[in-house]
Amino acid sequence: MNIDPYRHVDFDKSDEIEIGGLSAGLTACVDYWQSLRSGDALPAWKDVDLPAIPSNVLPLVTVVDIDWRHGAIDGDAIRYRYWGTAHVRAKNIERTGQTISEHSSRSHVVTAEYLRVLTERRPIAFVKNIRINEPWHAVVQTSVRLPLSNDGNRVDQVLSASEWTDILGAA
Repeated sequence: MNIDPYRHVDFDKSDEIEIGGLSAGLTACVDYWQSLRSGDALPAWKDVDLPAIPSNVLPLVTVVDIDWRHGAIDGDAIRYRYWGTAHVRAKNIERTGQTISEHSSRSHVVTAEYLRVLTERRPIAFVKNIRINEPWHAVVQTSVRLPLSNDGNRVDQVLSASEWTDILGAA
């Protein structure tokens, strides 16, 4: 008999957390993003140097493009430009080139996070439970989503840096 140890874990929501409470690695990502800003203008993707991201965080980085020509911004208008190697290994899928709608049945959770960043034009950190190597393992994912802009104003890309902690306390 196979009992799901995660049967009481909510995988259908995310919560915003304070930027000030992030780990050193995720805080370094926010600091790097801030260093790329010019006044109130958002930094551009072309200015991001991925090796500047801490090496313990880089494998869990993703970057999405926002297709403003799509009309309403939803999961079909948000497409992965970059899908970090740790995501590939842990989830057994390469999502570069795919839209958020193609992501999973939980795409509404991820889309809502990106829509907040598009609207508020600021870094926002989220925490949520996700399954990796489904359904065998689940983790708490802490992510900071950082808006990027080609013109300094409209969010055209979002860089996300994440870290995982095992839900059941195992390493």
